[in-house]
Amino acid sequence: MRWPARLAFAAVLVALVVYGAPRLGIDLPFSPREDGLDEARAGELADEHLADAVAALPGAAEMEPGAPESAVGTPCASDDLVAVAKRYSLDSLPAEESKEAVDALVTHWSINGYTVQEDLRPDEPFVSVRDRNDEFQLSVHGGSGEDDEFSISASSPCIDEEQAEGGWQLPVPEWPFPA
Repeated sequence: MRWPARLAFAAVLVALVVYGAPRLGIDLPFSPREDGLDEARAGELADEHLADAVAALPGAAEMEPGAPESAVGTPCASDDLVAVAKRYSLDSLPAEESKEAVDALVTHWSINGYTVQEDLRPDEPFVSVRDRNDEFQLSVHGGSGEDDEFSISASSPCIDEEQAEGGWQLPVPEWPFPA
């Protein structure tokens, strides 16, 4: 096969993979997204991460009904960027089960693509993790001494609102193809 034929074959193959995979239900790490990550979508994803984590808890733990404590702030390096944070209390979980619940969450997160960022156990029942796929950060605080509240929180990666409007696109290659 000559270069032009190989190049055409490669281009068709790449196009089939990139544009055909989503239709077949295959998520590629570089799949183009139709929607950008804005504050509303970040809030939805934070809630999805939290609901998934709470579902992995033993017993009948539930995120307390009502509005979560939610904040949109600028913990990012640039003032043009914002992050969305949500926190729920898990008062339905008995205090004596908090150690086992934190252990169950760490196991769940480890199996499902999260990386432990900070683990203060056994001194304090606190663990912070980051999702390897979308960079959301979650943490659980099992309640201790002064603060008996068992809570779970999630925060989004930094969001550029202007960039979010256009959605994420595949990067344009900068290298020349062989002649």
